[in-house]
Amino acid sequence: MNTRLKIIQEMLADSSTDMADDKRSRLALEAAYLLAPVDNALAHDHALEALRYARSSGDSMLELESALALAVVAAQAAQFDEALPRFFQITKQAEMLHSPHIQASSLRWTGVCYVRIAMFTTALEYLAQSRLIADEHTLTLESAKIYNTSGDAYFGLGEAQTALQHYREALRILEGLGEVDEKASALLSIASAHKELRGYSQARLYFEQALAAYKHAGNTSGVCIALMGVSEMYAEQERYDKALELLFIAMEIGEREVSMIERSQVLVVIGDVYFRAGRADKALPYLLRAEEGLRDTQALAIVAKVHELLSQCYKATGDIERAFSNLERFHALREQTALQDGKRTIQYLQQGFAAEQAQKESEIYRLRNVELAHAQQELERLLLNILPLPIAQRLRAGESTIADTFENVTVMFVDIVGFTRLAGQHTAEEIVRILDDIFSVFDTITEQYNLEKIKTIGDAYMIASGIPHPRPDHVEAAVRAALDMLEAIAKISARMMQKGLETALNVRIGMHTGSVVAGIIGTKKFAYDLWGDTVNTASRMESHGEAGKIHFSEEVFAALLNNASEHDYCIEERGEVEIKGKGTMTTYFVVGRKPQKS
Repeated sequence: MNTRLKIIQEMLADSSTDMADDKRSRLALEAAYLLAPVDNALAHDHALEALRYARSSGDSMLELESALALAVVAAQAAQFDEALPRFFQITKQAEMLHSPHIQASSLRWTGVCYVRIAMFTTALEYLAQSRLIADEHTLTLESAKIYNTSGDAYFGLGEAQTALQHYREALRILEGLGEVDEKASALLSIASAHKELRGYSQARLYFEQALAAYKHAGNTSGVCIALMGVSEMYAEQERYDKALELLFIAMEIGEREVSMIERSQVLVVIGDVYFRAGRADKALPYLLRAEEGLRDTQALAIVAKVHELLSQCYKATGDIERAFSNLERFHALREQTALQDGKRTIQYLQQGFAAEQAQKESEIYRLRNVELAHAQQELERLLLNILPLPIAQRLRAGESTIADTFENVTVMFVDIVGFTRLAGQHTAEEIVRILDDIFSVFDTITEQYNLEKIKTIGDAYMIASGIPHPRPDHVEAAVRAALDMLEAIAKISARMMQKGLETALNVRIGMHTGSVVAGIIGTKKFAYDLWGDTVNTASRMESHGEAGKIHFSEEVFAALLNNASEHDYCIEERGEVEIKGKGTMTTYFVVGRKPQKS
């Protein structure tokens, strides 16, 4: 259970407290939102209490907020036929009452509903409307939630890379807001996207970060979900004992504080891990417990999964009769689910069209044409592959010329040493494969430190820190990334030499910090690029550097000195060096990290 929820429930239950009715109603609303995923009935009671007070006091805004809470409670209970008409009405009323926050939130929750019933294109339409309102009125937290839900929609469409971009944008917005639960949710989403893209090391890292955030927030349900995520990463590596260790911790927590459905989900994953480990006999008791826990629920997809696993386990243990019985049950549930989904899809489409007619919102269904929807998705996917998300959004909004000045940016060039000689020793196909291995690792490091990859030029790799979103630690982030790249190239070189590579691989890295102009060039094969003396100087730092070292200017050294973080690195003063086109400059090398003091 969430720590905040415990405090609110204690306050609401304390009859000795002299609490004003309006304050009590506000607390009841907050409790309704926190309880909705775990105790829907109690959440409904709290929201209804707030609604009754709002009507008796004539507080129209509180009444609208209470109506929104009731609709959210219905959505969390998967009662979408009840929730969607409510959201349509609330959106209209919020517009009439000039409440952009409630309007944006209602539209976002409409998108959430459509995501959960797998109508992903329709969800994106409502989320786009919600984002416009949130951006116009600077609703920062709401924007983060919209990006996270948009990521879910793209994930459902099979666009995991685009989903990852939206999840990362949500996380960026949440940094510094203090919304631990929302940040944990974004981390969990990023982990799921990396898992889908088979980036298991990154997925595990983000699952563990989500777990730490949920623990900090005291969110028991989130802890269980994150533990299941981390355990899945161990299972993918066939480290089944470690996966089960985490799942048993989740089960112990779940026995005390989470809903029956959540507990059953943990039991299903335990059964699945045991089965994958070749221990079907150990899986059966957990799956049977899950079946019992889900008996009176409408979570048909989970129940179907249970019967599928039971069929496989019984088959593995030689109980063919029970295996066949559960297989039949699995197929029956699949057919039942498909039939229900079909009927509900028609119903929800009809409700949406009715709302469109009533509210005269022609834009709601402007993407109903499937070809247009697919074209838009493809355009966004392509844009996000070559441009930062904010720049892609500005292009889509109609800007044709984009040029921004950034005062504090660190530019870094990485160049493979002796590449010309290497190219002469290998075929073109081998060279491309080597570059792909190196740059793929560099891409991962760039993403890890939230840097922006600008371009690759042959065997050179250019990145920037501090764009398109300024950040105070742009120099330190670039230095940390550069050190990771040096470590990475050493590992890649050792691995490739074991496979027959004749020449060891190494890189020169150069960086400089200062102001740049960043923007879009071209009208057809356009690209996001940087211009200015900072870029030229960073390039010179690379070309005048040495293999295996990070060569940087006095400006970079001063920035590290101001932040006192230069003590973390082994820095050598190179002294005065004649730099082509720049004259004499005092430069420095970072050759590694200092050992951590115990």
